[in-house]
Amino acid sequence: MAGISTTRGYPLTTIKHSVANTAEALIDDVTGFVAQSGGYNVTYVKITCETNAIRYGWNITPTVDGGTALGHVLAAAGTLELSNHKEIIGFKFVNKANASVAILHITPYVSIP
Repeated sequence: MAGISTTRGYPLTTIKHSVANTAEALIDDVTGFVAQSGGYNVTYVKITCETNAIRYGWNITPTVDGGTALGHVLAAAGTLELSNHKEIIGFKFVNKANASVAILHITPYVSIP
């Protein structure tokens, strides 16, 4: 695989994603995101929140602000790193505030022995 190698592996193409007001998952809802490449699992993902905050979590459905708001918060200009395959495939997220569209930049990495 050609390209830059880091201690996290080989970066795949960075994806720009507009977040919805209903919960999304990396592997199901982000166009262009792959959990595997060339037969290798994605083992690290770097997510940067460009505009507006998101809520995120695992084994839950994160919800927008309100009486039942659920999930951790990643503020605009914040960065989140997911560092194992199970964590990546279980990651879910949503806009923190209804109708405040967050823009994420998502870079998956594969580890190639």
